[in-house]
Amino acid sequence: MLFIITIAGVMFQPFARRLEARRSLQIGAVLLVAGYFSFTCGAWLGHLGLVLAGVAIAGTVCYGVRIQVRGY
Repeated sequence: MLFIITIAGVMFQPFARRLEARRSLQIGAVLLVAGYFSFTCGAWLGHLGLVLAGVAIAGTVCYGVRIQVRGY
């Protein structure tokens, strides 16, 4: 899962860098909730696809959007 989180964030960074910081945060807030919701539902239902999708979405926000907003 760590691989999915990191790769999803790295792949999203070029897109996030083109956005303004405020817009990036708005998109990140929505994606973070959607990712954790998908992860939680997948774990609860025992559906691996939902778990992996949720992890990828959350990774996109945690490593893609966050880095762009902080300016690293």
